Amino acid sequence: MSPYIKPGLLSIDEIVAQSFGIDISWLTTKSRKRIGVEARQLAMWWRENNTKESQESIGDRYGGRDHATVIHACKTVNNLMKNNREFRVKAEDAINRLESIKN
Repeated sequence: MSPYIKPGLLSIDEIVAQSFGIDISWLTTKSRKRIGVEARQLAMWWRENNTKESQESIGDRYGGRDHATVIHACKTVNNLMKNNREFRVKAEDAINRLESIKN
């Protein structure tokens, strides 16, 4: 369960999925389709930077991936935020909504 769940609020995964316009199941699928991968990477990045979850538990949450996948996701998100406008718009929407959960 998400560490930021408050009654009536969406989970981290639900917010990311909505911002990317995908079903939440894409975050845990083995599919390598870009839209699912990018959303999953952002969710991993958020958890790595804003929770105390271990990289291993984050990877497990997203389809049984390992800690190296979480590290790669974080590097990829940082790169996409700088170089991909379409990704950045979706990511910023998710990040802004996720920031409201923390408060």
